[in-house]
Amino acid sequence: MRSIDEALSLWQGEAFSGVTGPYAQSQRNRLGELRVVARELRQEAALANGQHTTAVADIAALVHEYPIRERPRSLLMLALYRCGRQAEALTAFREARQVLIDELGVEPGPQLQELQERILANDPGLLLELSVVPVPAAAPRVPTPTTPPPTATLVGRDAEMDALRAAVTEVSAGHGQTVWIEGELGIGKSALLAAGLAYAAWAGCSVSHAVADTLGQRFPLRAMLDCLDVTPQSTDPRRVALAHALRDSEANQSIVGGGNSIFSTIDRLVALVEELCADGPLAVGLDDVQWADESSLEVWHRLCLLTAKLPLLLIGVTRPGHQRPEVDQLRRDTESLGGTVLRLAPLTIDAVAGMVGTLVGAPPGPRLREIARRSGGNPLYLREMADALVRERIVDVADTAEVAPEAFERVPASLVQAVTGRLSFLSDATREVLRWAALLGGEFGVVDLSVVVGKSVSALVQPFEEAIAAGVLRDAGLRLAFRHPLIRQSLYEGTPSALRVALHYQAAQALADAGVPEEHVAEQLLAAEAGMGPWAAQWLEDAAPVLHHRAPLVVVELLQRVLETVHMAETRRAALMAHLTSVLFRIGRDAEAEQWGRKALTHLRDAHLAAEVRWVLAYVPYRASQAERAVAMLDEALADPSLPQLWRARLMSLLALVQRAGAGELELSAGTAQRAVEVGEEVGDAFSVGQSLEVLWQVEAVRRDYARGVEYLNRAMDIVGTDISLTDLRLVLLDNRMFTLQCLDRLQEAGEDLRMAFEIAGHGAPLAGLHVAGAVHRYWLGQWDEAEHDLAAALDDSPDFTGYGLREGGPVLLLHGCGALIAAHRDDAARVQRHLSVGMNLPVVSEAERENNDFLIAAKAMAAAREDRLGDAIAELGVILDSRYEGMMLRHQWLPELVRMCIDNDDMATARAAVAACEAEAHRETTAARAAAAAQRCRAVIERDADALLAVATHYRAVGRVFELAQTLEERAVVLARSGRGEEASGVLAECVELYRGFGAAWDIRRAEAAVSG
Repeated sequence: MRSIDEALSLWQGEAFSGVTGPYAQSQRNRLGELRVVARELRQEAALANGQHTTAVADIAALVHEYPIRERPRSLLMLALYRCGRQAEALTAFREARQVLIDELGVEPGPQLQELQERILANDPGLLLELSVVPVPAAAPRVPTPTTPPPTATLVGRDAEMDALRAAVTEVSAGHGQTVWIEGELGIGKSALLAAGLAYAAWAGCSVSHAVADTLGQRFPLRAMLDCLDVTPQSTDPRRVALAHALRDSEANQSIVGGGNSIFSTIDRLVALVEELCADGPLAVGLDDVQWADESSLEVWHRLCLLTAKLPLLLIGVTRPGHQRPEVDQLRRDTESLGGTVLRLAPLTIDAVAGMVGTLVGAPPGPRLREIARRSGGNPLYLREMADALVRERIVDVADTAEVAPEAFERVPASLVQAVTGRLSFLSDATREVLRWAALLGGEFGVVDLSVVVGKSVSALVQPFEEAIAAGVLRDAGLRLAFRHPLIRQSLYEGTPSALRVALHYQAAQALADAGVPEEHVAEQLLAAEAGMGPWAAQWLEDAAPVLHHRAPLVVVELLQRVLETVHMAETRRAALMAHLTSVLFRIGRDAEAEQWGRKALTHLRDAHLAAEVRWVLAYVPYRASQAERAVAMLDEALADPSLPQLWRARLMSLLALVQRAGAGELELSAGTAQRAVEVGEEVGDAFSVGQSLEVLWQVEAVRRDYARGVEYLNRAMDIVGTDISLTDLRLVLLDNRMFTLQCLDRLQEAGEDLRMAFEIAGHGAPLAGLHVAGAVHRYWLGQWDEAEHDLAAALDDSPDFTGYGLREGGPVLLLHGCGALIAAHRDDAARVQRHLSVGMNLPVVSEAERENNDFLIAAKAMAAAREDRLGDAIAELGVILDSRYEGMMLRHQWLPELVRMCIDNDDMATARAAVAACEAEAHRETTAARAAAAAQRCRAVIERDADALLAVATHYRAVGRVFELAQTLEERAVVLARSGRGEEASGVLAECVELYRGFGAAWDIRRAEAAVSG
């Protein structure tokens, strides 16, 4: 590897650059090819040395540069597989195949195809051979300290400092650590954190630090963005680039894409930390964790998990009594990962005496010791009392330090009084600067304060120096901070309310004019409360599109406040109402969104904003299963000749979706979707093309042409690509492809798509819909414990299924249906009832809802069968014979059970109808697969054909349908027993019961044994 690196470093650009002629060109080609081969060999050597994790990015870059070379493609597949990313490895093969077909008209070569087959088979030979010794990861690059370590002046905290020094030592050696510091107000948490980070910096660690506060709590990721210094003003180009990328992605994200940029931002912040740790050990400290926003707490949780493999030190500081369970979870994370929890207790009497002696210059006498004892061992209170006594010249210092008896009356009566007493000794000019600083929070940027005050930074040097000398401010790296929150609180609350509102509004204007990030301006406007004016309306018109992705609830409050209190032109009012409509829709407040949207349309002049509002006004009724209202709004919008073509494509794609999933108009939907694809391709809009292709998949799925449906989905996946703003659509496409592959009995590939979907969604995203999809998939595989885990995760995750889910209108029905059905099979009557009581009260109006109602129908039938009400069970399940259910619903997966129940109840007419329905469904399949097997099974049951049931069982065994295999074995055992072949029946029943027992199907075991013995 070293030789190849040295050779590649000699490349200085294109060979014979500027030289023309055939010889020069041939040499250019030859040398260029040799360089590419050398780069391939370099990555091959990296994989051989066990560096597959770090090689993925370099190989991906090589693939991007040379898309039709098969060697980089195979290296990428192998690297991904060795990283445990099998689904992505298989996706890399599919992408390679598509490129080769599109560009060269050929299939991948035999080596690439063989690699794909070995990955599908989980071939252990693809993993690194044990005889190969991987090159050890480079040790963390820690500079050797050239100065003595910083001396901590923390009295009574020797053990705690030793714990922090030990953690720094471990991180410097490459072993991540987590430390959790907690204690009461003023107990010394922040001072301990500062001392720990100072020691980490001395030891060669990079250090990041921030203080969370209540002002920033409503802004997602505010605490961690501040902590990691992800700002345009950062001195690190990576942080600057990330700050700009986040802002640009939010500003350009359309309402139609769905998704939530917060989750992708969490992933990018975690990736940034990984990149920083690759440079060397990193220490991250977050003070006042109890005030951090929820998204920042999620980042902290993710980083805690990474300490197991990164040279990362996390130090969290919090105050007890916050009553936030997510903060308690972070504390538990620290404990479960083997981290250190430091509970700061009050100082001992001896430590108090020692600290007072240090502060006043001599050991304390009896009266001074008594005054110090009143601090209760709180270091901050003790320091403030001592400083107050010294300032007022009450302490006489000789061999000992003592006070007169009357000094007891002059001691601050409380910690608040002691802390805020410092302010009275400051000049008026400094107090005025600090009053402005208090508006900006517990920590503030010097430049921001300069902008707000309207003075140059140099003019603020003297007030800063005075405030630092007085112990009011402290240095916080690139920022300044109040030495204690109580000081800021005193300054803030000491300003009259009306004046404070005006100052916040003035600060917002100044910050906006200086170009600071929009959330900092919004923070000031929130604090301005009722003091809004025309400027706020103008600023919000430009800022809302960015903020409504980053802090939607803040935008709602500001927009509503401005619309209610500020007089403005109708065109601006309409634009603000349009933005409010979009953000309300995005957070699921549909009724309010529709109300504001109708008001906005009257005066809107911006054609794009008007189209966006119309999208919302159509989607709201569609989401409420009111297809006719949705179609009427879309028809009206599409009839407008001024409608931009971009929005024409999007609205047509939505119309196609409503026609198919809302109204069940198959042919009409297909035609609309095809036209939407054409218009979308003309304007280059990936969303409208992708969604329209998804609708065309729905049409083919109803027609049972699954092979063609998969082609539409693959084409849509290629178009949507990895655009973060289209994550929701990409996940829907993956879910639908998983559904289709299940129908084709390609269950392993379906599982790969499910894993890929979870990877794409990220760790922080709400995954309720994906968990439901996983539960349904695992139900048929007989993995019922895992399915129940998925259902529990979906219920815990979020009641909102608008994103990352199954087809619109279905996930909640599927969740309770699947849960009830597993509970029924497991003979758990209480859980059956819990799921059914919720599920049977859900609306089933639209086509999509009918299609996803099948698990609930089957569960209700099973519940009746458990109670020996076979006639009721047949009536419940028999409703699927209604032609209304023959669209997307996979009736064939339930019809064999219906046939069996009908035979047991001597209802041969319904049994024959079920067989006919199943055979009709199988006939519709253009590729014989699951429905064909179900039809064969139905026919075999009604004809009591044990040999045919054996063939069906063999098929289920081959494709991995474990539950259906067990059911078929039960049916075969019954047929054998009733035809006098008892010994064979016993053997088949034994295998059947073993399978049932494997996934806890207690009811099925009891039924099967009774049927065979009877």
